[in-house]
Amino acid sequence: GMLVVAVLMIAAGIIGPRWGMYLQKQNVRGVDVVVAVDVSRSMLARDLEPSRLEFAKRVIRQQLIERAVFRRANRLGLLAFAGSTSVKVPLTTDHLAFQNKLDALQLGSAPRGGTAIAQAIRRASGLFAKSPEEATKIILLFTDGEDHEGGPVDAAAEALADFGIRTFTVGVGDSTRTVGVQVPASANNAGKPLLYDEQIVFSKLDAETLRQVADAGRGSYAAVQDFHRLVDALAAMKKTHLSTDERNVHKPRFQWFLVIALLLLTIEPMIRERGPEEAAAPTRVWQQEFSS
Repeated sequence: GMLVVAVLMIAAGIIGPRWGMYLQKQNVRGVDVVVAVDVSRSMLARDLEPSRLEFAKRVIRQQLIERAVFRRANRLGLLAFAGSTSVKVPLTTDHLAFQNKLDALQLGSAPRGGTAIAQAIRRASGLFAKSPEEATKIILLFTDGEDHEGGPVDAAAEALADFGIRTFTVGVGDSTRTVGVQVPASANNAGKPLLYDEQIVFSKLDAETLRQVADAGRGSYAAVQDFHRLVDALAAMKKTHLSTDERNVHKPRFQWFLVIALLLLTIEPMIRERGPEEAAAPTRVWQQEFSS
C-alpha cells in the first residue's frame, strides 16, 4: 500500500499541481515596434495570394511572432490604417494578444476608406509616448505605397527628429507588374473588379515612395517577400530596459508530493512484514534442557 501511494505521489508531482498566488516581477529588455498595416481596398488585390493583406498578415505572424530570433522580450503594437487609423494593440509583450488582433484585421478595420500614410506614421508615433527616451523605437509600415493624402516623407522625418523613431517600410505587392493589378470590388467577390467612373481600378506597388519614406525615417525598405532581412536587422539592434512587468502566478507545489513519496519509500523497507520462512523456529523445552 505504501508503495502504491508513493507511485501516486510521484505521478501527481509530475503533473505539476499549483495553488496559491505570488507576484512575479520581470524586467523587459528589447526594442519597441509598432506594426502599421494598410487595410485599404487596394490591399485586396491578388498579385500576392490569397491577397496582399492576407499575405502581409502571414509574413508578420511568421517573422515577428513565430521566429525565435525576434520574439523574446520585444514589445509589439498594432495599428490598422486606411483613410484613418485605428489602434488595435498598444505596445505589449503579450504576443498572443497581438497575434489574435492581427488575425482579425480585414477591410474595414479602419473607420474610413482611402490611404493616409502620413496620418498612420503620426498615430503610430503616439504609441511610443510611454517608451523610455533611450529605447529603440521602430515603426514597421506594411502598405502598397498608394497614398491619397500626401506628406508621408515629411511625417517620417518629423518622427525621427522629434522622438527618435525610425520608420521601416515593407512593400506589399508584386513589383514586376508594370501596370498593376485589378482591385476586387469586395473580399468575398474577387472575380468582380472595382469600378470608378465606370473604369476598372488598378493598383500598383509604389516602391519608390516607400524607399523615400524609409530614407527620411533612417530606416530601410524591403519587399514583403524579403521581410526576414529587416527582422534580422531589428533583432541585432540595441536592447534597452523597457518596463517591469508584474503578474500574479500560481505557486508550484509539486515538491510536497515528491517529499511524501520519498518518505514512504524510505519507511516502507523498515516496517515490511517478514514471511513465515523468515521467522525463527520455536525452541522446545526438552531442547532447552538438552542444551543445558
